[in-house]
Amino acid sequence: MWKPPMLALALVAAMPPSATAEPVCLGDLVIEDAWARATEPGAKVGAAYLVVRNEGDRDDRLAGGEAVFAGRVEVRTMAMPGGNLRLRRLYDGVAVPAGGVVTLEPGGYQLTFIDLHQPLLEGEHCTVRLRFVEAGEVDVDFEVRSVARRR
Repeated sequence: MWKPPMLALALVAAMPPSATAEPVCLGDLVIEDAWARATEPGAKVGAAYLVVRNEGDRDDRLAGGEAVFAGRVEVRTMAMPGGNLRLRRLYDGVAVPAGGVVTLEPGGYQLTFIDLHQPLLEGEHCTVRLRFVEAGEVDVDFEVRSVARRR
């Protein structure tokens, strides 16, 4: 029986995680394409994005979360009225309608990391515990991507 050389096994074990993490399920919710923008050293605020599909027949809400690398994790919406960037906290979170999809993406809804304790570095991963009003909490792995990358 053929056995792969030890070097080949070591290289596979050292490979970074895939570019897009596996979907995470929490009851009827499916969380996918979770990613965060890389930040500059010293930055105190960061942003992250994801897609949540609700495959159930009950509405839910993404209310925020927590992360060891930030003081707070809030759901916000971004707008550019009159060309001025404006982030507004959504105190009730964002609706995830039954049978529907909500997309957090640049220029719209986002998770905002407040009081970053460390920079988010491109190519790394970070874990965020997301909090849903009905479904509860779940840990999600976020890939940290370049500031220039839109998706």
